[in-house]
Amino acid sequence: MTTSDRTSASASIPAWKGVDSTQADLPERTEVVVIGAGISGTRVAQGLMNSGAQVHVLEQRTRLGGGMATRGMGICSPLLLDPPFRLVSAVGLDVAREIVRFTSENLDILKDHLQPTGVIYASKGPDEAREVDHNLEALESLGIPATPWTSDLIPDTGPGWHQPLGGTLRPRVLLRQWGQDLPVSYATRATKITNDGSDLVVHTDNGESIRADMVVMTGGAQITPWAQDKFHTIRHQAVATSPTEPTLSAPMHIQYGYTSARQLDTGELFVSGCRWATPHLEVGETDDTVIHQKVDGRLSAFLEQHFPGPAKAGITHRWTGIMTSTCDGLPIIGPLPGRPRIISCGGFGGFSWSLAPRAAQAVVEGIVTGKANGVPSCFSTRRFD
Repeated sequence: MTTSDRTSASASIPAWKGVDSTQADLPERTEVVVIGAGISGTRVAQGLMNSGAQVHVLEQRTRLGGGMATRGMGICSPLLLDPPFRLVSAVGLDVAREIVRFTSENLDILKDHLQPTGVIYASKGPDEAREVDHNLEALESLGIPATPWTSDLIPDTGPGWHQPLGGTLRPRVLLRQWGQDLPVSYATRATKITNDGSDLVVHTDNGESIRADMVVMTGGAQITPWAQDKFHTIRHQAVATSPTEPTLSAPMHIQYGYTSARQLDTGELFVSGCRWATPHLEVGETDDTVIHQKVDGRLSAFLEQHFPGPAKAGITHRWTGIMTSTCDGLPIIGPLPGRPRIISCGGFGGFSWSLAPRAAQAVVEGIVTGKANGVPSCFSTRRFD
């Protein structure tokens, strides 16, 4: 990336920030080290502590949930990036149903925190519009209710569908609740995990280390050699406007899910995506202080084209976040082959709120009971054997 492609580092100012909490000193030893204090990290740590385990969390940022947990859109749905009929075509109906069952169970975990608006999926362009009927048929086969959708209130969008499951949530409220009383060492980046006798040793970038019986790597904190060719980073960019009149009754995914919009109850409109404006789709980027000018230009144009009212109100925030995806686009949940005391719980892409709480529940069950029920085989670490 050239200098002309970016603004100054101070330009990336999220509309939501992570949650402040008390710094905990790094102990010499604990039972379980959880790496990452995002959605899955806080849920894993909380669940283990509630089960009586001794836990310590390492977080490279200075706030709880300072990454994609609060830099994302706060949308939760049983559907992920792939349109339903493409998902069924790619993995088959049985596997697709497993995935939807898992995301539906995730919705059940969050149901008391959701604003149950459902989610709108709109098309942009004739090719995407022609697939709407196929997607409605696929949704029916997956057991997800949906109705056709069109709107004159959002210019230049084609037909789509509205599925009533899921909706929006307030990330900071949840993270504050989940992170309460967790022992977290902030500004502490885990760099590697070694073995020393019967202990695992997690080494950090400040030269300290902590010993443990088990280690859970969450979100993008996948630091073992095994993980290197399975996870990759993607920079996700967003803007927010000043408060304006209600435009969206539910959050929206458009352009095959590569662009999303959400309007808060207070009137601010969030729009994210458009990473296709760069040749590499922002894959491999790790700096969330950077605003890419080409992506920002596309987001501004998208806002003006489809949401002219909010566009006139003006953009107040521009920011980026780093999401972590996997080599096959599916999350990785479970113990590492050959190192069963190290557990992976990450690779959720831009759909952390649709996957991470249920994934964390499975990790806690696996540690506490020795068996994690309900994890689709296509999410397991064993699929790479």
